Amino acid sequence: KLRPEEEWIDWSEDADAIARRVRALSPEPGARTKFRGKVLKVLRATAVEASGEPGTVLEPVGEMPVVAAGSGAVALERVTPEGSRPMSGDDFARGHRPEPGERLG
Repeated sequence: KLRPEEEWIDWSEDADAIARRVRALSPEPGARTKFRGKVLKVLRATAVEASGEPGTVLEPVGEMPVVAAGSGAVALERVTPEGSRPMSGDDFARGHRPEPGERLG
């Protein structure tokens, strides 16, 4: 049985571990993090080569937002912002405009 605290992404984990957690929890209940004080469900993510402070938004890959992990980084492919519908990472980036240096979690 899954405990509620296991749904939250720990950005200090390895990027591959985060991508596996996202895959395991998708679509319901969904892996969760915080973005600008609101819950952001991550429905699909891929580990990518990049580095930075864990939980920090990095330069995008194409238009897809990328977040630094403990080792590597995670590209957010599909997300559901609080109070919104599921959307691609590209749509999320265009609508919510996460800035490099912003923090998730």
